[in-house]
Amino acid sequence: VKENKVIPIEIKIKANLKKEDFKGIKKFMNKYKISNGIMITANDERTLTEKHYQIQIIPYWKHWSIKRVLGV
Repeated sequence: VKENKVIPIEIKIKANLKKEDFKGIKKFMNKYKISNGIMITANDERTLTEKHYQIQIIPYWKHWSIKRVLGV
């Protein structure tokens, strides 16, 4: 049995992400003490790791099923 947990997901279908594009998801993660989040983008694919959290950045066209990304 897997433990239920919250994973914030934000969608920003933009060509270029800027630092301020992550403000909302970071604020949510800090408020609720969540260490992992997902940002769905137009083309960007990387992992943003900072002090207490990690945000997986995924292009929408590459992963059609969020379940596949979460391993559910």
